[in-house]
Amino acid sequence: MLRYVIFGGEALDVGRLTEWYDVHADDAPVLVNMYGSTETTVHVPHSVLDRSLAESGQGSVIGVGLPGLEVYVLDGGLQPVAPGVTGELYVAGRQLVLGCLNRPQLTAERFIANPFDIEGGRLYRSGDLARWMPGGRLEYLGRSDDQIKLRGFRIEPREIAATLCEHAAVADAQAIVRRDAVGDAVLAACVVPAPGCVPDVAALREWLRERLPSYMVPAAIVPLDAIPLTGNGKLNVAALPAPVASPHRTAPAVPPRDALERTVVQVWQELPGVPDAGIDDDFFDSGGDSFKAVTLARNVGHGRLSVVDVFTYPTPRQLAGRLRAAGQDAADGRWLHRLVADDGQRIRRVVIGIPYGGGSATAYQALAAHLPPGTALWSAALPGHDPVRPEEPLVGWAQARDHLVEEIVRIQSAVHGVPVTPYGHCVGTGLTLAVARQLEDRGAPLASVYLGAALPLSQAREVGDDDELYASLSGLGGFAGALDQEDIRRVLAVVRHDMAQGAELLREASAGREPLRTPVRVIIGDADAATEGYERGYRAWERFAREVSLEVIPGGGHYFVKDRAEEVARIIG
Repeated sequence: MLRYVIFGGEALDVGRLTEWYDVHADDAPVLVNMYGSTETTVHVPHSVLDRSLAESGQGSVIGVGLPGLEVYVLDGGLQPVAPGVTGELYVAGRQLVLGCLNRPQLTAERFIANPFDIEGGRLYRSGDLARWMPGGRLEYLGRSDDQIKLRGFRIEPREIAATLCEHAAVADAQAIVRRDAVGDAVLAACVVPAPGCVPDVAALREWLRERLPSYMVPAAIVPLDAIPLTGNGKLNVAALPAPVASPHRTAPAVPPRDALERTVVQVWQELPGVPDAGIDDDFFDSGGDSFKAVTLARNVGHGRLSVVDVFTYPTPRQLAGRLRAAGQDAADGRWLHRLVADDGQRIRRVVIGIPYGGGSATAYQALAAHLPPGTALWSAALPGHDPVRPEEPLVGWAQARDHLVEEIVRIQSAVHGVPVTPYGHCVGTGLTLAVARQLEDRGAPLASVYLGAALPLSQAREVGDDDELYASLSGLGGFAGALDQEDIRRVLAVVRHDMAQGAELLREASAGREPLRTPVRVIIGDADAATEGYERGYRAWERFAREVSLEVIPGGGHYFVKDRAEEVARIIG
């Protein structure tokens, strides 16, 4: 007589067993769900199933650990999480294998010292997510490495899908990375309408914007009758339709009115992939990004547009207007650009953004969008840093300091002397301190100085050849986009220039000068490999300022000024 049926190998949706229990008793036969892996000599926890569990609406219940094994659910700091909180599943005990054959790096990543074992045992890091349920059972929640990385951002597709499913018009959803019309990787989502509903794609994207970071809002959302699945119940990616970007509109698309607008709209149709683009469609709302912005500026401007222009004038109507005016003000010499349009509110505070090494003024676009009303951000477009204008010569940062100070003083005068808050990121912190010093010397009112993702000693490190520099920056999250080899070569040359210039300004600032009177606020991401040891290392900035304090962004990587802009905006206030 068959007494047990054991499930394993794939996550079991316990709720799907209700039909089984309609025709079978709980013990005829007994159903058991088991979880494990080769590294733990197969099974770790197990759960005996029954009708009540199947009807409870719980997910993949994997139960309790087998004798001789300890099971932990830990956070990123290897601390136990509270019941109901998601963490990563770790296993300890004598069933652990010795390691991964001929793969020492993987062994070191997966088998770590057990902080709960005074005798020096090991923990196996499973890479799976789980949580403790009432009654002490475990629920399996999927793989932690189901995360995807796009444009340098780590994205959890299940979080996007779950947020979509909270909308009343959506019954089911999936989020994935697909290739768009021009072959670039884009974040897309598929939704199944709830009965009797017709989802408004633009409204769904707005729904997500209100609940998720901007980089987690799909460029395209495609309604489907059903999510296509393979024979074993997994998402059938090949059966999904190609994503088509859909800009947010409150009225029908407005067609171009002249030849110039037709030219701009045609590029709009090709780059973000919007077949019915109108002159009031926002480039970034239509699926554009900073890398497509470079291509757009090149293809439309032919030397008359900068990449900052695409961010400042993001619709075909506005960009065509900028092109008409380009010949009139191209030589105005401005390096500082206000990234968000004037909303008519009185300006009470000015933030000046100085980019990281090799970065353009657009590095601060996300931060500008999240700053509170009354706070305006101008970002520095240093000569030679715009990928659209590779022939433009670089300038020394002593000259850049003097030029920026003059522009800041003019801006400050235009807004009736409100305090200025300089913010510099990574290598840009050296130039930021130099600008703040000169503004102080001229008596310009400063609110505070913010230095992000940098420690003074880290800027004096030696860099190797281009391959080593590229690998280092990529490891920090840089170059996460569609740059060709010539663009990469050029950016690396600019980074080297900026590193040398920034280090020189820091040396000058520390050579017998009085510290800044303006408070310095250091912002660090605790997951940034470039600022390891920041807990004490940030105090090295006390050589440059009388008052130095530290703000930490939990889980923040090196480029948190872009991917955690909302948190940076809250810190700056």
